[in-house]
Amino acid sequence: MQKLELTWIGKGQEPAVEPRILLHDPSRDYGDPAADNMLIHGDNLLALKALEKKEAAEEYCRAATEFNSENDGKPWRYLLISHDDIRPNSSFAHLAKQAPYIQQKLD
Repeated sequence: MQKLELTWIGKGQEPAVEPRILLHDPSRDYGDPAADNMLIHGDNLLALKALEKKEAAEEYCRAATEFNSENDGKPWRYLLISHDDIRPNSSFAHLAKQAPYIQQKLD
């Protein structure tokens, strides 16, 4: 019995996917703002990788907040800051004020 295989140039040499930052565009908002729905314009794979990292970071913040609340610590908050906005002399408080539109509320 003969086996067939799909093959193409570069098979097995897929490049690593580098996630990108997703920015919210309020001018395109529609419907219930409390819903967790998104319409993403751009490369789907890059968007999915960025969303995957966002979900992991939010879950980490939830777990850290839960642990800290049991041990008299401070709550954690997820804040996505573009690497383009970070400067050597920027404080975290300054960065958080500069990008409030990308703060995520943790439930």
